[in-house]
Amino acid sequence: MKRLLWSFCILLIPAKLLAAPSIQFDLTIKNSLYDLVVQEVLPASTTFSEVTSKLRNPELFKAFDPSITGMSRNNQTGADYLLTQEVTQYRIKNYSVFKCHEDWAIGSWTRHCDLQTSVLDSGKYMYWKFEDTNCSSNADTQETSCKLHLVGEMKDIKLARLTLMSAPSFAAKAKYEAIKHFAKIWMYTIGEGASIDQTIESYETGALSALIEKNFAVAKAQASSQGTNFNYKAHIQYP
Repeated sequence: MKRLLWSFCILLIPAKLLAAPSIQFDLTIKNSLYDLVVQEVLPASTTFSEVTSKLRNPELFKAFDPSITGMSRNNQTGADYLLTQEVTQYRIKNYSVFKCHEDWAIGSWTRHCDLQTSVLDSGKYMYWKFEDTNCSSNADTQETSCKLHLVGEMKDIKLARLTLMSAPSFAAKAKYEAIKHFAKIWMYTIGEGASIDQTIESYETGALSALIEKNFAVAKAQASSQGTNFNYKAHIQYP
């Protein structure tokens, strides 16, 4: 009997060490400057290679964001490459180019990308921008955690001399679109839906979407009323 109880306790110990899958967003916007940190915990059932392959998959990004109509890199295997992104909004196509570098180690992957504002349309809406991604696997629990850090400064959206959207409003809209985008990819990665369409449906009808939309409504209202004095912070954690 004692041996059975001891075996049962051993089985319980690893379960206590495992963290439940989770995602959190910390967003700060000061006028046209934004700083977004995304932190994800993935279950042990999702391997490190599965997580990183999804974050590096251009087709997946396009599938979850209809405005991204093209994405390609000039070097498929090297650590340094140029990533070209085609975004179509209001039937207008814009092309942005990022200079990226990746580092790999056992159970670790990092990527740094800088927006090349002097190339194609990259500087049309941004003064500057960089993105950092860092994923690591816990050797004991086999869980993967990722941290994404996006920082930049937006410009007003103008048509001739007419301002269509102020930089603060643009920053709020763009970063909440990014938050929705990363939330869907996280849900897909942890198995919320057997297909991309099922994941999107699960997201749109779920609690995470409602939480994000609630915070986005506050950000939009404050950006509109505060203008260049826009000073916004949000912390979103799920579950």
